[in-house]
Amino acid sequence: MEILLVLDPSFPPRARAWVGELPNIPWEATEYIENRLVVSSAPGAKESIAALEVFIAHGGRFSYGLLGGAFAPNDSKELVVRVASSEGGQTITDWSLARGLDAVRTGIPPWAAEEILNAALENAEGQALGPGCLSFCLGAHGEMGSNRWVFRGLANAVISLVFMNGPLSEAGLSSILRRHFG
Repeated sequence: MEILLVLDPSFPPRARAWVGELPNIPWEATEYIENRLVVSSAPGAKESIAALEVFIAHGGRFSYGLLGGAFAPNDSKELVVRVASSEGGQTITDWSLARGLDAVRTGIPPWAAEEILNAALENAEGQALGPGCLSFCLGAHGEMGSNRWVFRGLANAVISLVFMNGPLSEAGLSSILRRHFG
């Protein structure tokens, strides 16, 4: 299911979310980083996949990013967080929420991969997923609008989408955006 959300002017992000699927963005990772965290809980979530694209205006500037992730539970005692990255990929400017304002390329840059990994390891919802593998396997970034802050927020928001039980509504997406980008 894909949801496109344009919020009111007092909270300006535009967002597009996918739950149970990922957008069709071809790219190949050239590097993987991962870390492991011992978790004491039983698996708290089922297998899940989600992605989020955001465009956030800040006066005359903006932040942009897209991140997709998946969680696969297992019977180990660890949560493995893995992030795929690459230096660059295919241009998707005409497809993205930042069209007309930024040159958007597929892939997760290495500087963003580290931010995503750190955010995921610090996220309480991520730890509540329980043992398994949380992988961030898809992304896009803008040449001008992407930054560490937006990818940290995306990592936390994608974890919320993956952890969520039930269908995603506009109100649910709005709440996730306010929590991680507000």
